[in-house]
Amino acid sequence: DGSGNRVMTSPDGIAWTIRASAADNAWLSVTYGNGLFVATADSGEGNRVMTSPNGIAWTIRASAADNSWRSVTYGNGLFVAVSLNGTNNRVMTSGTIPPTPATPTAVAGNTEATITVAQGSGAGGTATSYTVTAAPGGATCTVTVPSSSCTITGLTNGTSYTFTATATNAGGTSAASGASVAVTPVPLIPPTPATPTAVAGNTQATITVAQGSGSGGTATSYTVTAVGDSTKTCTVTVPSDACTITGLTNGTSYTFTATATNTGGASAASEASVAVTPTAPPVPPVPVNTFTEKSPKSWPHKITTKLKLPGAGKVTQVGTTLLSTPRASSQLAKTARTMTVCTARKTVTKAGWVTITCSLTATARAARKKHSLKVLLVTTFTPTGGTAKSVSKTLVLKKTRPSPFTG
Repeated sequence: DGSGNRVMTSPDGIAWTIRASAADNAWLSVTYGNGLFVATADSGEGNRVMTSPNGIAWTIRASAADNSWRSVTYGNGLFVAVSLNGTNNRVMTSGTIPPTPATPTAVAGNTEATITVAQGSGAGGTATSYTVTAAPGGATCTVTVPSSSCTITGLTNGTSYTFTATATNAGGTSAASGASVAVTPVPLIPPTPATPTAVAGNTQATITVAQGSGSGGTATSYTVTAVGDSTKTCTVTVPSDACTITGLTNGTSYTFTATATNTGGASAASEASVAVTPTAPPVPPVPVNTFTEKSPKSWPHKITTKLKLPGAGKVTQVGTTLLSTPRASSQLAKTARTMTVCTARKTVTKAGWVTITCSLTATARAARKKHSLKVLLVTTFTPTGGTAKSVSKTLVLKKTRPSPFTG
């Protein structure tokens, strides 16, 4: 009983001080938990609970029902009261929502991230679990205390994610924490590549690589390096499986290693390949330039020559003659000038006999009607990849008779 004095407090259990209760109810039980005193009563209407942060100043709280609440206790973040009467309502509970969690930390993996959470520093109850949410996407995972972390799977490699957390207990769920520092899931680093194989060429080598047999992610590229000279490298971009290193020294032996790379990082270097030595290609032999020429034959408008050639190449033929012309100062004195009589060109693809036809120019045909022409016929054969050789022959083109049908 009592009026306005149904609470007393003591710092040592010896000396007590009267405190005013929030109501003159029959307060039968009191407990302390989570920074709060809670008392329950078996009398009063809608006011059979009162709370105090310090045991001195009390505030009426509505009870779940006007039962005869005989005892109250606190544990695991929850106040629990029991009553003497009531139907299916002789227990009531009350919890304090946990404070907003501390900003979580995240570590990315291959299509996943592991997030660590911690109790916030504000006032509130103790969290019994945390829910972590990813952004973007909204994927979640749950941390059940006393664990402090959980893993969200099914994330997209190469996409940046942040994470927030809420804390939950019987009293409810807190506000969301601040977002974590962004992390980006990446695939596992590829395994060490298989030992590469190399084929040497002229100042170069072509190296073939392959995915290693160990565990790890799939390579998107390989870097091949000459052992002992890190400046000699080439890159294989998957799905290709080979690349060529140029600028090597002929006659020098080389081995090569390879590393595999994806967005997760680079593997260790492979074993060195079997040594190869770049060499210059053999110099092809110079074609022998020997050919046989049968005596040319003259015709009214052409000269034909049969040649026996040793192989493929080009034939040119030029016929020239010297003509005498009067000088301007004297009709008796004359000078000689060279006139082209005919030209011919022919390309041959194989050895054997060919006929070259050197057609006379219109000027040569006109001159031949007046007198015979002494012609120097020069035939030149240039074999493919070889050196040109010329043969000269002189023949006389006799004066052609006038046509009986001309006036």
